[in-house]
Amino acid sequence: MSTFWFVIQERSEKEPLKLPHQPPNPPGLRRRQLPSTEPHPNDYERRELFEMTLAGVDVAPELIDELVTITGARDGRPSFTFSDIQTRLIPAAVARAYPDRALTADDLLIAAAELEPTPVIREATE
Repeated sequence: MSTFWFVIQERSEKEPLKLPHQPPNPPGLRRRQLPSTEPHPNDYERRELFEMTLAGVDVAPELIDELVTITGARDGRPSFTFSDIQTRLIPAAVARAYPDRALTADDLLIAAAELEPTPVIREATE
């Protein structure tokens, strides 16, 4: 038993122990609303992300095309980051449907249209 405890304690000193169901982190939620240094993916990268994320969902290729367009840069607005898509857009779409029905294309499109991407941090110029 002492060896087991030693291994756990040694690991926790190197990196925090991650539990499968940790409660929401309010400071982390606030940080997501701040400008980001995370790269904003291009159309190809966002397409790949949507295809991987929605692999188990019956979605038409046209829906993926539309999601890539909606989440792209336009009118001076940056494209969505990977985090915007994974931690905000997809959960918002699922929340629209759950628990009453299955996720639909409309849920994804409405969530994408309602959300704003994380702003880009720009270096100050003198």
